[in-house]
Amino acid sequence: MNDRTYRAWVLDNPIRRLLAHPRREVRRLDPRPGDRVIDVGAGVGYYADAALARLGAAGRLTLVDINGANLQRYVRRHGPDPRVETIVGSAASLPTVASETMDRALLANVICDLVDKRGVLDEVWRVLRPDGLALVSFHWKEKPDPARPLRVTPQVWESLRSAHPWEEVARGGGRRIQWHLLRKPVGSVSPPPGDVGIDPREAR
Repeated sequence: MNDRTYRAWVLDNPIRRLLAHPRREVRRLDPRPGDRVIDVGAGVGYYADAALARLGAAGRLTLVDINGANLQRYVRRHGPDPRVETIVGSAASLPTVASETMDRALLANVICDLVDKRGVLDEVWRVLRPDGLALVSFHWKEKPDPARPLRVTPQVWESLRSAHPWEEVARGGGRRIQWHLLRKPVGSVSPPPGDVGIDPREAR
């Protein structure tokens, strides 16, 4: 099984902007002027402009995606911006991002397309500063579905969330998509990998 990727037109089109405008998702994450934000699985930078509008001149935005062509599409369309850094690579491995350097992390409909779901949440936990926020949204299924093996079930999500001592600030969603706003508590210590719950890579 491989990670699922998308063509650029799927990631940014008029229908998506009508049904799920980027300002709404960014508003939930609530980045502040001067914050450092990382968008994991950024694609073509669908949320980038909405995030930059809140970050101001001193803010920084890091866009991460396995598909370098999609990231370059954003750079070509919007031009160079000293506040924006792009990283081509796996969301589950961010070696060039230092630990506890990010104030906010956005994972918009990305873990439901990745095999190593635990690795992504581990890395987001690592790069977030204490008291930082992560907004995680995903397509989900109530029960495992062989036709959509990467979708997140309640059991898989609970395993992912409980792997670190996240505080759940808010949650919502409907029949197809759920979202969770998580806080990394100040002074928290992560349990050793594999000590909590079921590894989602084995729960499909």
